[in-house]
Amino acid sequence: MQKTLRKIGVVLLFIFIGFFGFKSCISTVLSFDEKNVYEKINTTGQIDRIFIVSTNDIIFSKNLEGTYELAHFHIRGEYATNYFGQLYNVGTFPFGLRIYPNAKDVYLSEMELTNKYGNVTQSTFDEIETKYNSVIIIYNDAIKINDELYNQIEFSEEDINRMLDLFEILK
Repeated sequence: MQKTLRKIGVVLLFIFIGFFGFKSCISTVLSFDEKNVYEKINTTGQIDRIFIVSTNDIIFSKNLEGTYELAHFHIRGEYATNYFGQLYNVGTFPFGLRIYPNAKDVYLSEMELTNKYGNVTQSTFDEIETKYNSVIIIYNDAIKINDELYNQIEFSEEDINRMLDLFEILK
């Protein structure tokens, strides 16, 4: 009887390891499905916005008391492995396991700063071609990039078209 229980335990262990191992081998390339606008207002009153303008491009904007700054980022990456429910792997298994409650999508990304523009004397963005590794979590009404939460806001189609025109200039 004890031998049988040991064999069942070993089989279950192999199934468990096989499941996590197999799921880790499947990856899907990052691609944003919708154009959206997200906003965060910090303690100094600065308004930071993220515009998702295409499947792999976002624009960050910063506005404070008449000054503004824009930066275009090209994003490459893949969906984080979702094992089941809210459990995702965003790094090396098992140390990269994370629980993201209510997440719609979780991405492992590399963001490359490709262009910047503004009327500030000294940019708060890094040099062009700087790359950042980021975990991007999309919720139904918000986005989180490296622990910074931005809430989704309503934007008119005209405003989005103006941002797309600016995106063409920044590309």
